[in-house]
Amino acid sequence: MKLFISLKATDKDITQAYHRLGLVYHPDKHKDPDSKRNAEQLFSKIKKVYDILINPHKRAIYDSIGVKGLLQDDLQIMIRSKTPQEIREEY
Repeated sequence: MKLFISLKATDKDITQAYHRLGLVYHPDKHKDPDSKRNAEQLFSKIKKVYDILINPHKRAIYDSIGVKGLLQDDLQIMIRSKTPQEIREEY
């Protein structure tokens, strides 16, 4: 299952997509044990993705580095407010 969300998606867009998928893949919606097990796995993945995308810091790391960046401890993403040329001119 792949779900594509725009890179420019707002928090509202992300939350709406999460709720739509939650209605389909929530484990309580499935009666068959195999179907329920698959739904639990998918719902868990959906929850992890939602937690990353809704958190601005985690989303910045994911957008910049990818999943590997999220696995590193204490990784900081800084927003560059000046260009290298502006920094050189300052000194």
